[in-house]
Amino acid sequence: MTAALAVRRRRAALGLAAATAAMAALSLFSAVSSRGGDSAERSGELVFPGFADRAAEWTALRVRLADDAYMLERDGETWRLVEAGRHPVRPERMTELAQGLAELRWAEAKTTDPDKFDRLGLGDPAEGGAGAFIEASTAAGDVIGALITGRRTDRIYGRRPDETRAFRLRGDLPPLYTRSAWLDLKAVDMAASVVEAVRLTDEAGEELFLRRPLDRSDRAFRPGPPNDDDQLIDPLAANAAALALTRLAPIDVKPKDALATTPVARHVTSTLDGLEVEALAFREPDGLFITLYAVEAGEGAVRASTINAKAEGWAYELSERDWREFAAPVGTIVRRP
Repeated sequence: MTAALAVRRRRAALGLAAATAAMAALSLFSAVSSRGGDSAERSGELVFPGFADRAAEWTALRVRLADDAYMLERDGETWRLVEAGRHPVRPERMTELAQGLAELRWAEAKTTDPDKFDRLGLGDPAEGGAGAFIEASTAAGDVIGALITGRRTDRIYGRRPDETRAFRLRGDLPPLYTRSAWLDLKAVDMAASVVEAVRLTDEAGEELFLRRPLDRSDRAFRPGPPNDDDQLIDPLAANAAALALTRLAPIDVKPKDALATTPVARHVTSTLDGLEVEALAFREPDGLFITLYAVEAGEGAVRASTINAKAEGWAYELSERDWREFAAPVGTIVRRP
């Protein structure tokens, strides 16, 4: 082999190697560009395309969390929470949800590492992850859209359940992690200034009548007839019991028919203008509950009928502290002669 031939072969080999390297680099660049392009192309797109057009068909939203699951279902013009005995859902919360689902958009792409999903609140709840799985469907069972979503600080993230690419989302959704946040539990709206008196019957059967003195504008409730001789030992406890209905804040609800026990205490609030609201207190195996019933003097009785229309058939679960105000032991408020 001549020296010239050897040089030509060496140059050809180097050229082939260079071409191969260039092709490999181009292939890698194309693959990276394709993955980035897919993420970039999705940015700005609707998460649930077509949802706004099919909103009239939308009848159910299934929510699955790591430690809970619940279903919202539409009943005519009212949305109900199935797991709460089909109690009505707050209308404004459903409006917020419908708008959020229709306007939610993909933003910048995030991690593809499943081990990092929980940092964005996107771990699969079926596997104990921190995400919230939501699925909107029609009465026929057609799925309009499904998403695993999560929130960190003031940002919301999401990914399709069958994908391992996480995204930041543009838009917002109402709270998903507690079912009670959906429930319309405000059965009574009463100002403290209108409460005139309260009649209590505690778990021991002791009765007590407390009233606001007619010449006092403050909340200084005192024993009234037939309990005039009782000595008030805790004014704060008296006021707390007298104004319990004005601070009513249920944490959950169930059908009244589902109550397994009988009432252990009674609490009747009377207002200056003739409204009375009776609360019966129950110690249930699954929590502390009260039921409500209102009566009103005079014609019309609009307030009483409004309260009863909302509270009839339901038992409201309270925290132990709030329940104790409705079922306060008389001996903690007054000392009997």
